[in-house]
Parts: sequence; structure tokens; C-alpha cells
Amino acid sequence: MRRNQLAFVLVLLMLAMPMTPMANIVGASGARSTACTSTVCINELMPNPAGPDTGNYPVGEWVELYNSGTTDVNLQGWLLEDASGWKHNIDSNTWVDFANLTVPYVLPAGDYAIIAENNQGTLKINNAGETLDLKDDFAIVVHTVTTGTASSDISKIPGASATDDYVDSASNTPGAANGGTG
Repeated sequence: MRRNQLAFVLVLLMLAMPMTPMANIVGASGARSTACTSTVCINELMPNPAGPDTGNYPVGEWVELYNSGTTDVNLQGWLLEDASGWKHNIDSNTWVDFANLTVPYVLPAGDYAIIAENNQGTLKINNAGETLDLKDDFAIVVHTVTTGTASSDISKIPGASATDDYVDSASNTPGAANGGTG
């Protein structure tokens, strides 16, 4: 009889112990921004422009990339992908002023690139909040940013830490250093 009671208690313990960690995993399913693992990172984005979401820059949504490194980086084959699976290629159709680059697809060290919707129909940053990945030419995520609700015509910039949601900017600064939070 004692052996049956011990077996019953052990079974109950085995069933109950995994419940606590699993509850934490289920509750923590929301993605967060991550530290950038490249010298090219998402620096600013416009999820809710004053006019339509589509259109040629400066109309429509856009994402600013910044090369914080000391060497130029070739972005051919890179893309942006949102939580819904929309993929927005970084190419001559989406890179603002692509024709003015010294070397096609190369983002110089210390410089910015504006990647715009430009009537492609593939940059769809959710105004209610978004998770956006920057992927390199091997489809490896080098940076993930998350946003909360987007205000009209106010860009989003990094929060205080690398894992914070992007926050409202004090002013939109595409192609230049961010001006602080709003």
C-alpha cells in the first residue's frame, strides 16, 4: 500500500512541476527588439505617414538603416520582413537615391539608407504595433525592432535599451542622426 501511495505522489509531482515553467513560456510569447548583430541596423522608421501608407518617398512608409561601422557594407540581397511575413527587398526600387550611390548596393560607413515603400506593396508596418526584422543576404536576422501604436506622421526610434520597443521621435530625421524622443 505504501508503495502505491509513493508512486501516486511521484506522479503528481512530475505532472505539477512542468506546469510552472510552461506558464511562463506561454505568457512570454511576445517578441521584443533585439540588439543589432551587424554594423547596419534599423535606426528609424515611419509606420504611420500623414498620407497614404503606399507611394514614392517621401510619401508612404519608410525605414532608415544606419551603418555604424568603419567599413562599407554591401546590402544586395538584404530585406525587411514583418511579423505577418511581408518581405520588402532592399533594391534599386526601394532604396531612396539608389542611383546616386558610388557603388550599387553599398552603404558607406557612417551613412544612412532610406528604404521606402515606393509603391511596391510589400512594406506594411502595422500602425497598431509591429515586429520588423532586418535580414542579411543569407536570410539571417541581424536586427529585430518592435513598436507600439504609431502616431500619425511621427517616426519611431530606438528606446533607452536595445530590447525596448522603438519610441516616438521628437522629430522625423530620415537620412540623419535621430533628434531624441518625443
